[in-house]
Amino acid sequence: MKLYKLASVGMAAVAAVGIAQPVNAAARASERAVPVAGVVASAVAAEEAQAARRCNIVAGAPFKAGRRIKANVKSTGCNATWVHTASLWRHRAWGWQRLGGQQRWVGGKFRTVNIPCDRRTTYTYKTHILSKQGGSLLHTWSRPIRIRCS
Repeated sequence: MKLYKLASVGMAAVAAVGIAQPVNAAARASERAVPVAGVVASAVAAEEAQAARRCNIVAGAPFKAGRRIKANVKSTGCNATWVHTASLWRHRAWGWQRLGGQQRWVGGKFRTVNIPCDRRTTYTYKTHILSKQGGSLLHTWSRPIRIRCS
């Protein structure tokens, strides 16, 4: 059993019934402590959600330019903590295949993704953008376009 000093004469009555309180400053502070970890975490989550609403990503449909297949992509309203990755995909008999030529950037910018156009092939292509900031994720697809490379 721990013994505590009584804070005042009024505590003598409380001590008489066996409910004495500690009087040191650390003990009093711990009694009034409010758990802030949950408050801080929810504030960070709310800030990330607000930043996700401001960030807008646009994946343009692929097009043929010479012997290349290109797609324009952009992000607006995104701060420098956003990391974006854009890539071109093509449809195969077994599903969608991600192709090379990825573009990676931070913040809000305009980029062009491009890959070589293989001769004598016809595929359906689409563009994908994946954006990350902390725990927030955004992604979007362009509409699929059929392109014939000659």
